Amino acid sequence: MNKTNQIPVKWQADADTVDRLLGTIGRPVLSRLLDWTQVAVEDKKWPLEKITIQHYQDSEEDWEYLLLVMDFDCDRQRAKELFWDEYLGICVDAMSKELEGTEKEVLLRKIHFEFESNP
Repeated sequence: MNKTNQIPVKWQADADTVDRLLGTIGRPVLSRLLDWTQVAVEDKKWPLEKITIQHYQDSEEDWEYLLLVMDFDCDRQRAKELFWDEYLGICVDAMSKELEGTEKEVLLRKIHFEFESNP
């Protein structure tokens, strides 16, 4: 993998929050997901500019998770197709099929996804 083409990851969640949410089991899951994303971007030539990792908490529902915002450099329709049809199917779905137990629960409950586009 060519490190000069590495997709930048912008952290807007502090390390303590990430550790509390993911724990020692979830940190490697997130790292692996980011690695899978990098490989898919290179293989599929997706126009992914950056990934922003945010903390989201809904105080009314007592629900919190990390939100990975995939920022595509293309029009909104193409970004939507890449995100829903390819990214979630290729990276997230494939990875969830390989995980079991707590690792799978972290991926499905503690990490959520959204996309942005830059027309």
